[in-house]
Amino acid sequence: MPNSPQTRLSAVSFLNAAPLVYGLRHGALPPWLSVSFQEPARCADAVRRGESDGGLLPVVECVRIPDLVVLPGIAIASPGPVRSVVLASRSPLQEIERIWLSPHSRTSVALLQVLLKRQLATMPVMEVREMRPAALGRREAALIIGDQALTDATAGVEVYDLATLWRGFTGRSFVFAVWAVRREICHPELARFLTTSKTEGLRRLDEIAAEFSTRLDRPVEELRRYLGENLSYHLGEPELDSVRQFLQLCREDGLVATDPDLEMAHAG
Repeated sequence: MPNSPQTRLSAVSFLNAAPLVYGLRHGALPPWLSVSFQEPARCADAVRRGESDGGLLPVVECVRIPDLVVLPGIAIASPGPVRSVVLASRSPLQEIERIWLSPHSRTSVALLQVLLKRQLATMPVMEVREMRPAALGRREAALIIGDQALTDATAGVEVYDLATLWRGFTGRSFVFAVWAVRREICHPELARFLTTSKTEGLRRLDEIAAEFSTRLDRPVEELRRYLGENLSYHLGEPELDSVRQFLQLCREDGLVATDPDLEMAHAG
């Protein structure tokens, strides 16, 4: 793409994204590409404001932000349990009255709302505020995502894994994030570069686990199992069917305003 304007991507800095962004962090970027690393919700905000041309986005944001296409074959998904998207509570699910929501992910919040609406007679009050499990009061819960969910102490609280709840409800894996870009900047070179980054990252899971073990103060073996067993990085038809079901439920619940259908980029 030597004669094209630079493509600006926003990428996620959490461990769960590390295999997908390995080539972006450790390889040589092509001259037409720049990358910034941030939390999932901030990635979506950067694309919405026009500060980025695309990013590793929460799936629900792909139908909230206009003119995006999803790149094929790449996702952050989980067959359940995912371990890094959990609801921690001091009460059984049916007794929760207030939930503190992580500000860092929009898909996890929407998934929680979709699941609870179909399990509870009365929806709890929900407020956006970061909360540690140890600080929870009686009948309170906190939605915790990403690296924090892997490191926070959860002794004395009930932990509900959202990917496990989704599988119990649908029988499907859940897709949390995908690469999505503005339609006008989608080109085969970008898709190929991100696919190569994923391929290299999946070959480097041991290295990634060792790097994040120091950062998160968790055993290497635990993080290697998380990357290899709790997560999946493929986006095929079964995963797309799960995304479509989730987005349709979001539409029914008023969480997305438009026809909830992803536009897929053509493989090139």
